[in-house]
Amino acid sequence: MVIILVVLTFAVCLLVDWLIRLREETDSAPVWIKPVEAFKKSLVPPTYAGGFCIHDNLHYHPGHTWIASEGSNRVRVGIDDFARRLIGKIEGLRLPEVGDRLVQGRRGWWLQRRNHLAGLLSPVTGRVIAVNPQMRAHPEALQTDPYGEG
Repeated sequence: MVIILVVLTFAVCLLVDWLIRLREETDSAPVWIKPVEAFKKSLVPPTYAGGFCIHDNLHYHPGHTWIASEGSNRVRVGIDDFARRLIGKIEGLRLPEVGDRLVQGRRGWWLQRRNHLAGLLSPVTGRVIAVNPQMRAHPEALQTDPYGEG
């Protein structure tokens, strides 16, 4: 009898968790992404520390990534100027897919140079709702504009 009660409790917990996740996905607001031009206009003029570009209205992660708020529960994520210079010429990217879950402090995407991959840490936990389509076709944009087009 106790075993049946434990199994039923476990089954009910799984069902409740599944219903909560389903509701979160269906209740989410439509995807709203600020265009790159509008995002770039929202950046304050950069300051330089040790020769590296820093924007005061971005939040930086020790894994050399940054986030910028784009409204309720939405952020834009990118790499900082230090990572851009450290990796050198970027030849390819491995980006997460829409719907993938990122976990703060774990590898979220990879930069490729020659045959080497550099995993970058996600600065935030959440689901990917959009990926910059320009980055898949033109990863070199990270070299010229890591806080805008890249």
